[in-house]
Amino acid sequence: GNTDDRKADILEWNENEMTVAAWASVYKMTGDQSWKSRALNLWEIVSAHEPGYSVAQRAKRLIAAVELYENTRDYRFFEEGQRDAVFLLSQQEPHGSWPLWPLAIVDYGLPAAALAQFALAFPASSLSSPVDAALVRSIENWSSKMVRPFTLPRWSIADIFYPYLPNTWYVGQNSMYLSQAWAGMLIKRVLRRRAPRLDDWVTGCLDWIFGVNPFGICMMEGAGSVHLKRYHHRYDQ
Repeated sequence: GNTDDRKADILEWNENEMTVAAWASVYKMTGDQSWKSRALNLWEIVSAHEPGYSVAQRAKRLIAAVELYENTRDYRFFEEGQRDAVFLLSQQEPHGSWPLWPLAIVDYGLPAAALAQFALAFPASSLSSPVDAALVRSIENWSSKMVRPFTLPRWSIADIFYPYLPNTWYVGQNSMYLSQAWAGMLIKRVLRRRAPRLDDWVTGCLDWIFGVNPFGICMMEGAGSVHLKRYHHRYDQ
């Protein structure tokens, strides 16, 4: 509410979907009906927008639909979420990943995390078995691209890290690991004993950021013992 606030752009970077989910969560925590109204009103804008083949936007819509269903028990949000879940299932590649384009590096774990949230919210859905199979494929893909002796996922078969291209947006490697760890924790809740090593893999992603890397650098301010002189931020933008 002050002059430092950034204005919200309609459907910019798919963040309206995540705002719906956040406001629905605030309503769940506070019971304040105004947050529910905000979430529902913004959902009308989100649901009127055609996401096309954007895997990221579909995944974020699915997360928003799950949050709205859990807070309203309105069946239409289950139907909306199921449509997006079907789309995500259709876009998964045979080896278990999703197309890197148009996913941003910060959304690396997003499709699997969204499907896991759907599975947790709707265990009796007819999609339960296909979603479980998709999540199994996703962790098999994670395992096949592991950077030994660490448990980091490669960016691709050809590149360990996000490849640098001149004059392009080149940040987000830690966000990729955090996104993957978030997905892994949710998948573990769905698959349980069928994913015995996921705890180690999730911890490995977090450990890398906290200093278990070849330089021993902790990349979170206020933790660890070896630090960079300056942490990346966007204040200069």
